[in-house]
Amino acid sequence: SSLSQEEVEKFLAFAQDFARSIDLSLVDAPPSFKLVLVARADLGMSTGKVAAQCVHAALDIHRQLLACREVALVEMLQRWEHEGEKTVLLRGENAAQLQALKLKAASSSKPLLVATVHDAGRTEVESGSLTVLAVAGEESAVDVVTGTLPLY
Repeated sequence: SSLSQEEVEKFLAFAQDFARSIDLSLVDAPPSFKLVLVARADLGMSTGKVAAQCVHAALDIHRQLLACREVALVEMLQRWEHEGEKTVLLRGENAAQLQALKLKAASSSKPLLVATVHDAGRTEVESGSLTVLAVAGEESAVDVVTGTLPLY
């Protein structure tokens, strides 16, 4: 009891029509991953200094992701790398604001990775100064923490 050629062709036509009718916008896409770096504006760091401090923060987050055994975060790292490693630099006013953002990230309902950079004090800023806060995770959760800050 095999199908006739006509039945096979009808079925294939139906399957193709059905596939075209599916609205892919209704399918839940996996969440995007984002890394946000918040650099303090009040320290008056040069562009190069800000860049160096941001690299320290980004590397700290990356090391945390590599060491992480939580499957969701490992998958998120792979998606982040595949999607172009979305990274944004935002302006923080001062150390108190960065500390408040760090606390807000810690209380997030979604897992977020956080890193802070404290300068060694060899060039432009006082030793131990908090220079950059990094927050990484699902884009929507990161935006809850940092979404009101301006670009640097």
